[in-house]
Amino acid sequence: MTLMSPGLGEAPSLFGFAISSTVVLTNGTTVFTITGGPIAILFLRADCVTANGAVASTLLYRHTPTVGVAADITAASAALTSFAAGSNVAAQLTAFATPTLASATGVGANIGPTMGGISVSAGSITTTIAGGSSTGTWTPRMVYMALGPNVVVSGV
Repeated sequence: MTLMSPGLGEAPSLFGFAISSTVVLTNGTTVFTITGGPIAILFLRADCVTANGAVASTLLYRHTPTVGVAADITAASAALTSFAAGSNVAAQLTAFATPTLASATGVGANIGPTMGGISVSAGSITTTIAGGSSTGTWTPRMVYMALGPNVVVSGV
C-alpha cells in the first residue's frame, strides 16, 4: 500500500520493524539506533535463543537520546533465571514504570501495547541488566511507527 501526503506526493511507509543481532545481554548493550527523528514503539521484546543460566538477571530497556537525558522506558522484568530457548520477554508499553513480562514457556506474555506506544526521539535503545549478565543469547525485536519521513531504526 502506498501512502500519500497531501500536496507532497508519495510518502514513505511509517510503520517498520527492526531486529537486533543475537547477543548475550549485558548492562549497556545497544540493541537499536534511531536516526532522523522520533518514533512510537509499538512492540518490544527479546527472544531467548540459547538457554539462560542460573544467574538471576533482570532486563529493562533504556533510551539515550541524541540530545537530552537518558531515561528508562520500562521497569525491570522478573528474573530470567534458567530461561529455555524459545522463551521471551515482552515490554508492556503502558507506562515507563511498567515492567517487561517474562514468559519461560515461549507462549503468552505477549501483551499488546496500549494505543500510541512509547514515544522516543533519535538516539539509542540499550539494555540494563541487573544481577549479572545473562548467560543465554537473546534476539531483541521492535515494531515501531516513524513520526517523520526520514526516520531510520536499525538493529545493532
